Amino acid sequence: MSQNCGGLILQVGCRTAFNKSKRAPPMATQRLRQSEINALSGVLLELYCPGPTSDLPQRLFNVLRRCFPFDFFAYHEIVANHSERHCMFPEYNLDMHAFETYLKQHPTWNAFVKQRAKSPLRISDLVPLGHWHRTDLYNHIFRPRDQNYQLAYVALDQHPQVGVAFNRSTRDFSDEERLMLQILRPHIVQAYRTSTLFSSLSETMATQGRGYLIADQAGHIRFATDAVFGWLREYFVEENGARLPTLLMDWLKSRRQGLSTDRLATPLTEFCIERGEKRLTIQCISPVESTEYRLVLTEAVDQGDASPLETLGLTKREAEVLLWVSRGKRNSEIGLILGTGERTIYKHLERVFAKLNVETRTAAANIVFEHLRKAAVSKSR
Repeated sequence: MSQNCGGLILQVGCRTAFNKSKRAPPMATQRLRQSEINALSGVLLELYCPGPTSDLPQRLFNVLRRCFPFDFFAYHEIVANHSERHCMFPEYNLDMHAFETYLKQHPTWNAFVKQRAKSPLRISDLVPLGHWHRTDLYNHIFRPRDQNYQLAYVALDQHPQVGVAFNRSTRDFSDEERLMLQILRPHIVQAYRTSTLFSSLSETMATQGRGYLIADQAGHIRFATDAVFGWLREYFVEENGARLPTLLMDWLKSRRQGLSTDRLATPLTEFCIERGEKRLTIQCISPVESTEYRLVLTEAVDQGDASPLETLGLTKREAEVLLWVSRGKRNSEIGLILGTGERTIYKHLERVFAKLNVETRTAAANIVFEHLRKAAVSKSR
C-alpha cells in the first residue's frame, strides 16, 4: 500500500514504531454486556441486508454508530484491481499535504501495515496520549477538531482490503468497544462482498429490462434490485416505497384466492400496467401458498413503426435509431432498447445526419415529425 493510499484512510492507516511493551490486551479476556450483544445483533442483521456497493460506506456509518459513539467515521477500501474508495462521515476537509508529510508519526501505521496487526487498535494501545499530542500530525490534522482518541483496523490480510476508523474527543474507546469491532471485522468484509454481488445482479437484470423483488404477505419489501423502486414510483405513483403498491397487492391477493376482479382486469398469471409507450409486466414466481411474494418485473417499450422513415433513404436500423431520437432518447438508452452498443448507435446517427443533411438531433426529430404526419395523412385518404 502506498503512502498516499494509507494517508487517504484518514485516521485508519498509521506509521510509527510499534510499542511492543504496550500491546493491546487479549480479546479473550473481555466480556460484553447484554446491551452490547443486542447492539451487535442488530448491526449484523442490517449488514447482511442486500444493498448496492455504492452506498455501503453510508450504510456502515448508519449502523455502526449504534455500537460506537464517535465524532468522525472513516471508511477505506482497496479491491483486487487496485481501485480505491475513501469516505468520511461527516465530511472532513483533510489537508492531504500535511497528512502525507507527517504520516510516519501516526502510532498505528507500523502495527497495521508493516507488522500486519490483525486486531483493532487504539492509539492509546501504542503510545501515551501526551506523546501523541506532541506530534506534528496530531497538531496539524487532529487537534483542530479536538480528535484525541481513535479505534481502527485495516484488514490487509483479506480481499478486498477494508479499513474503518472511529474518532472522538471526550474519552478513549473501551476494551468492550475494541472487542465489538474485532467481532465485526469479518462481517464488514462480507457485507462488501454481498453488496458487490447485489450490484452485479442489479446491473445484469437492468440491461435486460428486468428487476426482482421479495416481499412478505403484508407487502413489506425485503429485497429488491436497483431498478425496482424507480419502476414502482413511476408506474404506481405511491408515496410509500417500502411497501408494494395497493393495486399490486390487490392482484396478489386475488391470485392467492384464485379469483379475478373487474377492477384489475388482469390475468392471474401476470400483472401489466402501462405508462405512455412503456409497459411494466410483473410475474409472481413463488407458489400460491408461499409465505412471501417473489416477483420478476420486466419493462418493455413500444418499439413503434419506424418503417415509414425508411423512405427517407435510411436503412431499417437507421430508421429505428432516428425514431428513438425523435422520442428524446439518449444514445445509451437507444442502445439498450435495440440491444446494441452506444458507439454503434453513434455511428448510425452520423450516417442519418449526413443523409438528412442536418447537424442536430432537434433538426432530425423535426424531419421525423413532419414525415410521419404526411404518412398518416396519406394513409387516411
